[in-house]
Amino acid sequence: MKIIRKIIPMMAILLIAAFAQAQQIVNYDYDDTGNMTLRYVSTKKVTEVDSLFSEANQPINLEGEDLVKVYPNPTYGLINVEFSETPENSIQYLLSDQNGRLVEKGEMRGLSNLLDITRHGRGTYFLRITAPEISQLYKIIKQ
Repeated sequence: MKIIRKIIPMMAILLIAAFAQAQQIVNYDYDDTGNMTLRYVSTKKVTEVDSLFSEANQPINLEGEDLVKVYPNPTYGLINVEFSETPENSIQYLLSDQNGRLVEKGEMRGLSNLLDITRHGRGTYFLRITAPEISQLYKIIKQ
């Protein structure tokens, strides 16, 4: 009983200290095909538990959301990347795994491109497409 009387106050102090530090909260919204469309990022000093769940986070709209289509998702290894307008410059892509390691990078040209990831294992990948007018991040699930 004496040990429990000492442990409970210590746990309460640790819990309060954890919530009194600065917290970064990141939430994502996805469209029907599983592609990320919005990212909510908030970094603030949290003093109450309720403030962790507040709706004060501001959404950051990613540019070029209507310019690019990436499908099918989930995929068995072939991904179609289509642009609604002909790109003026070459478009760079980076493919990373769920741990953030770069798996593949390259360039895309033209309205329709085929990305082959059959040589990579099953799992979740993130495809970043960047150009002067486009900045998109897609979550790709390979079966």
